[in-house]
Amino acid sequence: MRSRSRSSRHIDGDPGAAAEMAAAVYDRLPAAYRGGLVYSRAKLLHRHLTSAPRRLLGDALA
Repeated sequence: MRSRSRSSRHIDGDPGAAAEMAAAVYDRLPAAYRGGLVYSRAKLLHRHLTSAPRRLLGDALA
């Protein structure tokens, strides 16, 4: 089995769809659940996005 590079592992599909889904889920979470692992995973995705998807998720994380 071939190992996938670090840059290809962050998203398996459309970055815009990933950002929309992450932002929508994050927005629906109660404040008590927006920290820790959930926040760190959303920030990791945010760092790998560009353009509009990055802004969309960044707005949700702000």
